[in-house]
Amino acid sequence: MWASVARETLNATHGATPFGTAESVDVRTALRSYTAWAARQIFLEDRIGTIEVGKDADLAVWDRNPYEIPAAALKDLQCELTFARGRVVFGQPLSKR
Repeated sequence: MWASVARETLNATHGATPFGTAESVDVRTALRSYTAWAARQIFLEDRIGTIEVGKDADLAVWDRNPYEIPAAALKDLQCELTFARGRVVFGQPLSKR
């Protein structure tokens, strides 16, 4: 997500100036690209891509809200909890912390 929003590389391989800034997107668009729009591209939008009743409950819980941090901080987000089909597959639920 960070690369889509900031249009930078970790090692500054394209120099000190961010690469392709005209092609950057906002956080909302980046998240949709990885979720709802990706599901639609593989014809699974009826099962995945958004959180709705009847769909697989696949989601990640991050340590910070990506909408409230600077673009440069997106690369430092840490996944605290991951659900696949409604079950925890990474991390511990808050009730067990």
